[in-house]
Amino acid sequence: MEYRLLLNAIQEKIQLCRHKGSLVAPSTPENDDLLVGDEPKGIYVLVSGLLEATYEPPDGDMDEAIPNYEFLTDLKFGDPSQDFIVSGNAVGVLGALTNRPYSYTVRCDSAVQAYFITMPIIKEAFNLAPHPIHGLEAAMWREIGIKFSMMILPSVPAYHGWSVEKLSMRLEHSFVPCLKAFKVTEAIITVEMMVMSVTGKRLKKRCMNCKRE
Repeated sequence: MEYRLLLNAIQEKIQLCRHKGSLVAPSTPENDDLLVGDEPKGIYVLVSGLLEATYEPPDGDMDEAIPNYEFLTDLKFGDPSQDFIVSGNAVGVLGALTNRPYSYTVRCDSAVQAYFITMPIIKEAFNLAPHPIHGLEAAMWREIGIKFSMMILPSVPAYHGWSVEKLSMRLEHSFVPCLKAFKVTEAIITVEMMVMSVTGKRLKKRCMNCKRE
C-alpha cells in the first residue's frame, strides 16, 4: 500500500512538471524584435544572442521607488542610458516583483534564444516557495539589493577603502526579508519602500543606507 501511494505521488509530480514545463516556453525572437516595453508580462531568460536595452527615466515623482530597470550601473535615475545584455541574464525581474510598467525597451541586436516565464507561473512559484528569507521572491529581491548596495556602500564612511571583492563578500551574508515576518532590524539598506525609524522619523528615499536609531 505504501509503495502504491509513493508511486502515485511520483506520477503526480511527473505530470505536474510536464504541465508546468509547457508554460515555460522557448522563444526565438529575430533582429529588431521588441521584447519589453509596456506592462510586465513575465521574465525572459536569455540563453544566446545579444539584446540592446534603452532606459528612459520615468515621468513624475519616483522618490519612493526605483525605476523598473534592472541593468542600471549607477544611481543617476534621471539620466537615460543604453546597455547591452548578454546570455545568462534575465530580463523583466523587477517588473515581475513590482508589477510596474517597464522604464526601458529591449530590442534584439541579433537572433536570440530565450525562455519566457509567464507572470502567472512566477506568482505561483512565489506561493510555492514563501519562506521570508530563502523563498523565491526574497531571493530575487536579494540579488537586486546586492547590486544597488554595491553602488551605495562605497559612499558610506564606514566602508571607505573597501575593495569591490570585500564588499561583495560582506553582502553575501545579507538577505531581503519579508517584512511581515520581521518587525525590527539593526541596520538596513532600503532598496524600494517607505520606512519609519523607531523615533518616528519617516525615511522615504530609495536606495539609501539606514543605521539603527
